Amino acid sequence: MHPRILIILLAFVLAACAGAPATNDIPVFTGATPIEANTAPAIAQALVGGFTGAIGAENARAITLYNVPDATTWSEVKAFYAAKLGDWQAVPSYLVENDTFSYAAWQQGGRTLVIGLVENTLGEGAYLTTAVVAR
Repeated sequence: MHPRILIILLAFVLAACAGAPATNDIPVFTGATPIEANTAPAIAQALVGGFTGAIGAENARAITLYNVPDATTWSEVKAFYAAKLGDWQAVPSYLVENDTFSYAAWQQGGRTLVIGLVENTLGEGAYLTTAVVAR
């Protein structure tokens, strides 16, 4: 499936969420370095744009874009968050896994964490985006 189509699908997932609750208890994937979306390649900017469009510009602070090592795979990212999130519950209906772009979500209390990964299949690097929003 084309990455842009997946980003649009992600927008629908996040559209039901609003607000930007605290994120200080959200783990950061090993090797992830926060970056500004305007310094990233177009595919990473599209990922952030999809998140922003879904939750609204006023909630853009809930989104964090990370550069991750080029060899990072979705299975590594998903396993990391599944292990680190403790009592958060996976939301199977939000799970999308593809060759280039994948995302998943977990819920705890009134919050939803959505993660998305663009793997380095296009030679532009690998990027991880997280957003924690109120349900």
